[in-house]
Amino acid sequence: MGGLELAAERLAVEMAKRGHNVHVVTSDSTGRSRSLAGPSVHRLPVTIKVFNTPVSLAAYRVMRKLAEDADLIHTFGYPVFFSDISARVAAERRVPLVLEWVMDPRRITEYRENVIARGLTDFYFKIHGNTVFRRAGAIVLTCEEFRRYLVHYRLIPSPEKLHVIPRAIDTKLFTPGPIRQDIKDSSEFLILYVGRISEQKGLDILLKAFPGVLRECPNTYLVVIGPRENADYWRRIEQYLSKCGGHVRFPFGTKGAPHDQLVEYYRAADVVAFPSRYESRGMVPAEAMACGTPVVGTPVEGNEELIRQAGILVPIDDSRALEEALKRLISNPELRETLSRRGHELVSEEYDWERNADRYEAIYRDLTE
Repeated sequence: MGGLELAAERLAVEMAKRGHNVHVVTSDSTGRSRSLAGPSVHRLPVTIKVFNTPVSLAAYRVMRKLAEDADLIHTFGYPVFFSDISARVAAERRVPLVLEWVMDPRRITEYRENVIARGLTDFYFKIHGNTVFRRAGAIVLTCEEFRRYLVHYRLIPSPEKLHVIPRAIDTKLFTPGPIRQDIKDSSEFLILYVGRISEQKGLDILLKAFPGVLRECPNTYLVVIGPRENADYWRRIEQYLSKCGGHVRFPFGTKGAPHDQLVEYYRAADVVAFPSRYESRGMVPAEAMACGTPVVGTPVEGNEELIRQAGILVPIDDSRALEEALKRLISNPELRETLSRRGHELVSEEYDWERNADRYEAIYRDLTE
């Protein structure tokens, strides 16, 4: 489950816990249902996927029916399909719309390099424009960078609609704690990567950097946790793995890890590497910092501000800079301790989930009263 999906789930569960009647409409492309405590979940079959966007012909009918008794609609994602349907239904039923905007797809490398994707996306924005932005009563962003982007390119009619709410994590789960000896031996230095094994997440950049780290720090190990998505990309990864001398571990194979187990690896790691090429709502840096683990990462959307304040930033696609940053942390325990303390304090104060839920609830109240 990605960061955006996890954020939507947590918000739905929290609002149901607070006494609100919550219905979640989502696509079900895997056929694996996931029950939630509190909200009613409506899983729609995927008729077709347009690149990464699921399309369900049942969406309009189901959402229009549910909206008969709705006081508000909250849609997650950039304005493509489900957000479009949400905006249309909100206008028809005359209920407020909240848009959780995560990124402009035109900024994603895969879209820019794919002629068909770029053409369809450009056509969509040219014809449809900022209809969803215009209809939304409130637009929630995860960082100030997104606010500046929308205002600069005049993609919104009313800047006062914008609300910046940083990504939140479960600060009761992600906390510093004892290190399990079966995860890390006391003589080892552990670098942790958490995320999908995909072009977007940049594991190839980390694996390019890792042999240089090993040459100076031979007791270093890299732990990779995340699902494999693309066979072609995995073949590229295998080439890099062959140069790492058996110092790369996949404790969960090529699958992800449950959050209650993931926290144990955050605690055991000396450094978390976050080499992503782009993000919408990446949660890894905040989760790592909450556990007191320093982060080396790239200045991607929604994460740059956090890492700049309490981690080490390296340029996107720069394996040499990543290598040097990792070696710097390995050789400097005082710096690791400083970043550990700073990151934990910052995330505990600003990224607490219950505090963020209060912010969402205030937006809902302003739109419905």
